[in-house]
Amino acid sequence: MPVLLIGPLTTFLCTASLAATGWPSTASTWMLNIVLAALLVMQFRLWDDLSDVDSDRGIFPERVLCQAKSLVGFRIVLGLLFAVNVILLAAYKSELALITFLVLNFLVFAWYSVRERVRIGSVFSQTIVLLKYPAFVFLLGSHAGVPERMLNSSYSMSLTILCFCIYELLHDNRVGPIKYVQKWLMIEMAAMILIGILMLKDLMGRSQMSVFVQIGLVVMGIVVLARLFQRFRNQVPPGRWCYAVFLVGFVWLLNFALSSYPGGAPRAIASSLPTFRDHTRIEVSMDLNEANAISPLKRGEGSKHKDVGNDGVTEMGVDSKSKAIDTSHALRSSERATHFTSKF
Repeated sequence: MPVLLIGPLTTFLCTASLAATGWPSTASTWMLNIVLAALLVMQFRLWDDLSDVDSDRGIFPERVLCQAKSLVGFRIVLGLLFAVNVILLAAYKSELALITFLVLNFLVFAWYSVRERVRIGSVFSQTIVLLKYPAFVFLLGSHAGVPERMLNSSYSMSLTILCFCIYELLHDNRVGPIKYVQKWLMIEMAAMILIGILMLKDLMGRSQMSVFVQIGLVVMGIVVLARLFQRFRNQVPPGRWCYAVFLVGFVWLLNFALSSYPGGAPRAIASSLPTFRDHTRIEVSMDLNEANAISPLKRGEGSKHKDVGNDGVTEMGVDSKSKAIDTSHALRSSERATHFTSKF
């Protein structure tokens, strides 16, 4: 796999994990998922290339592994990647995630050991190898295995495996006869569209904006998939067009992730910001506090205005007048607070 594809593939898998199990609660969890996704991709892609190196020497002689005189160094790197992934999963993920990872490694090892002796067809053989990608989505999930998130996880993992399967059928000429592959490609594209519609149905009870966005994205996806199928049927070289299937899956998963998680990131950010009502209440509260702070000063100033010639009558008059002013200010402030609160 080209190094430049590791970043986009990591982004795709992390977005799929968000759609499956929700948003991580801390920035450190975000970084862990990104690093873990990249390491998982590198480990299993290197493993896949090492298992195919003999057949690839005649087909892709320009590849690094095919030109290497010794594969010992690459196998050491593979072992180190496996060890790092085990440590990260054991330290930061659930016990279920670690067990899933170990089982996945055992199954991949078993399959690479026997696939040359098993004749089940190129499409099935290819699909078995690609099953590691939805497993990555499960491993990256912040709440892997939580029953409440199983429906979202099924959408996300199904869409992930379908994107990879469709991509492989589009760009790999060795899969099989064109008519045979066409049938599988049509079935997989129809299944992908069905997943998109089910995701749309799940969003109906949520944000209206996310529903409208998903409708547009599903329509766009149908057009793109139809175009890809037409090019394949006409035997047009796929070129970079085959990557469009990942773009379709990515935008579906991203919109679903942004809107499906209760109290998701956009809503959480919005709810944490002060609203206009909050600003109004703060201003009214400040007015009341200022009025209460000024009142003692007025009373103090009123007590200093004494007229000895009138035997203290002026002093009492000033104090009474100050108290009356203070009372009217407090009443007006209180009425204003009630008015603004009820209005907004």
